[in-house]
Amino acid sequence: MNTDERLYGWYDRPDQPVQEPTYNPAFPGMCLFCGEQTSEANVRTIAMMPTENIKRSYFYRVHSTCHEAASADERLHIDYVIFDSIKHHGD
Repeated sequence: MNTDERLYGWYDRPDQPVQEPTYNPAFPGMCLFCGEQTSEANVRTIAMMPTENIKRSYFYRVHSTCHEAASADERLHIDYVIFDSIKHHGD
């Protein structure tokens, strides 16, 4: 995987059409739970809403089956992986 590729995408404006993110990560991409490739038949998009310090709205994709099987702590851990990656890339 190219280290410049992002595992997440984002929208810069709240009025952006859902099908037109500012940055859309490659699809199919890697599921952050199991490391396998996602597919149209097994994908869930996770939205991370902006906070006071974050102006963009971020999202990432995982297998829906992996997300459903994960505990709340495991899901939160993946969110932190994404936040760390955002900070690392300066996005």
